[in-house]
Amino acid sequence: TIDGGGAITVDGGGKTLFIVNAGADATFAGLTLTQAWSAIFNNGGTVTVSNSTIDGNTGGLGSVGAGITSRNGILIVRDSTLSNNYANDEGGGIYLDGGSGTIINSTFTGNWGSESGNNDLSIGYGATVTVTHSTFADNRPFKVGVSNNSTLYLNNSIIAGNASSRMCTINSATVTVRNSLIEDGSCGITDGVDGNLTGDPSLGTLTGSPAYFPLDLSSIAVDAGDNALAIDAAGNSLATDQSGNPRFQGQAVDLGAYEWAPNPTITIVKDATPADGTNFVFTTNGNSTGQYLFQWGSSGSGDGQFSSPYRVAVDTVGNVYVTDLDSNRIQKFDSNGTYLTQWGSLGSGDGQFNFPSGVAVDMAGNVYVADTYNYRIQKFDGDGSYITQWGDRGSGNGRFDTPIAVAVDATENVYIADKDNNRIQKFDSNGTYLAQWGEYGGGDGQFYAPYDVVVDGAGNVYVTDGAQRVQKFDSNGTYLAQWGSSGSGDGQFRFPFGIAINPAGIIYVTDRDNHRVEAFSGSTFSLDDASPDDGDVVTATRVVSALLPGSYTFTEMVTTGWELADLSCDNGNWVVNGNRVTVDLAAGKNVTCTFTNARTITAPVITTQPQDTTIFSGETAVLTVAAGGESLSYQWYQGAGGDIATPISGATGDSFTTPALTGDASYWVRVSNAAGSVDSATATVTVRQLATIVIVKDATPADGTDFGFTSDMPGGSNFMLDDEPTQPNDGVAQSITFTDLMASSYNITETLTTGWRLASASCLGGADSGSLNDQTLTVALGEGEMITCTFSNIYN
Repeated sequence: TIDGGGAITVDGGGKTLFIVNAGADATFAGLTLTQAWSAIFNNGGTVTVSNSTIDGNTGGLGSVGAGITSRNGILIVRDSTLSNNYANDEGGGIYLDGGSGTIINSTFTGNWGSESGNNDLSIGYGATVTVTHSTFADNRPFKVGVSNNSTLYLNNSIIAGNASSRMCTINSATVTVRNSLIEDGSCGITDGVDGNLTGDPSLGTLTGSPAYFPLDLSSIAVDAGDNALAIDAAGNSLATDQSGNPRFQGQAVDLGAYEWAPNPTITIVKDATPADGTNFVFTTNGNSTGQYLFQWGSSGSGDGQFSSPYRVAVDTVGNVYVTDLDSNRIQKFDSNGTYLTQWGSLGSGDGQFNFPSGVAVDMAGNVYVADTYNYRIQKFDGDGSYITQWGDRGSGNGRFDTPIAVAVDATENVYIADKDNNRIQKFDSNGTYLAQWGEYGGGDGQFYAPYDVVVDGAGNVYVTDGAQRVQKFDSNGTYLAQWGSSGSGDGQFRFPFGIAINPAGIIYVTDRDNHRVEAFSGSTFSLDDASPDDGDVVTATRVVSALLPGSYTFTEMVTTGWELADLSCDNGNWVVNGNRVTVDLAAGKNVTCTFTNARTITAPVITTQPQDTTIFSGETAVLTVAAGGESLSYQWYQGAGGDIATPISGATGDSFTTPALTGDASYWVRVSNAAGSVDSATATVTVRQLATIVIVKDATPADGTDFGFTSDMPGGSNFMLDDEPTQPNDGVAQSITFTDLMASSYNITETLTTGWRLASASCLGGADSGSLNDQTLTVALGEGEMITCTFSNIYN
């Protein structure tokens, strides 16, 4: 066994590299074999070739089998590529003379010969060969030739792009073809019979190592295979294709060496103990491989053609909208590039355009177009029906000078890159002006002509401009950060024209004059594990979909009071480093990573609840709480327990003094630390209301005679009253008022003046009118009452 690990190239220097004789068993893996006179010659032995490239070899013994010659032996080739090999006679790629052969997940391309009888794969002299999930393309003159009582089983494979008029030749041989695509219908197949197809397989550009032809998603070869045929010689299912993509992932396997893989997903799950709703913040970054998938379009003005495609937007279901500048229209396609509809023409009317440069789609599927030289924004539904527009040329609020790009956030706010006004303007979805920021310059928050604008999932706004940078703002235009400078190094730009953000938060910038796309680390998101859900919109799971294959890193910013107890993923290749995991995401792989957290300190426990208390109107009350736990903080609230609508400013200690109260009130306190929080019971402050007594003197005759009184009311132990028609300024009044009295029984006694008698004494305005005993009036004063007690005297 020789295993080069994909890193060893063996140059034959015009000689045969490996000869395997009868009785020998040889395995070649991870090698590149080149410049040989037949790279491998199997003379009756057993040869296995895997994950290897056999390229640029010549001739072979008898001028056959430039790549591999196998005579009366056993040959197994899988996950390998035979390319650009030349034979004077037969078998530019492989020549089998007797024996058996098995070819799986392999690609044959660019192999050729100088005579019309040459084949890419030549099978003869009683050989039996099974070819499964392999692709023969761009070889000449023929792809596969079978002759001289040989047998070929061709399963789930593709033969296409031949330089000759025939893809397959059969001469005195048996060929069984099932669920395969042969472009010209040769090899005895009939389109639609036994699962076989004819026509163009829509192969992509040769890529990878060993190289393979990717399929366009629209290819007729996608999902055209038979899962039961996707097996190796031992009957084991083929788990992957030549590129490493999972083989079983669609309605059925694809034909050929390549399995088209939908963009993979990464799911991040938060598992916290206790599941109290604590929020955990994550950051993302990644480095996708930029793997080519497929394309559509050509030059022209017909449906699906473009004269000057400028910008592109994608809606929530994957439909694609393209601005076509010179045709002054918007074209809509599905995610596979199938033309759906279009709208627009040159003009200034509703639904017409003059240089439609920017396009964006909101969550409802409405389409916003920056109609640059009509100096306006137009809004349409997803089928192109006109809804509204706003803007004209100028520099005032809601006016534009070269609106070149448009973006929409999750709440349907619309952001416009107003290029020649050097600013970003913000509107609601109906065009109502909300805000703006920016001016000419190279400073923070300034612009040298903003080129493009995009919004991430957190509502942050990113703008590219002529200062060769990307600036980041919050949704109100507050400057947050920037990166970039002029140059061609990593993170530098020469005209950073376009900017986009993928679902993982990774930022892509088209660096126009450096002829490249640069990717930058992504944004942040939050997860919690609240059971039951705490209603804060933060969930325990985030699915990042529509990713390209590549490396993605997720980092948890571990919340104080917690530890990351475990971090693991369920699929693919992943590496944990502390509080971060890096996932090497392959095409078609869906990976779930779970971050498990546990408390490192205990949540607070209240040991003494705040108590109910009673005060009198105008007084304050002091409430206290006692709790156990570390690093406690307190917040007092007014209202019933759990009602956080009325936090009390400054009330952040373990005791709280109420303001002077005139009515009953309720209070509670939340005690917190990094491990959680606990709410106290509700303490009610009952306010007792004070009362008032007014004492009035009534005398007959009202001649101003002074009468003395004593009482047990606070401040009323001795006082004088008189009754006369016109009160002189003698310091004695007809009445006296006592306020702020507690509810109680009070005694008021009149001292009789000589010649006078007390005819009556009673009270009005309260529950008790009082009782008179000699000259003493006793009255029960109720809470909050205001009563008037009159002493009536008559002169004897």
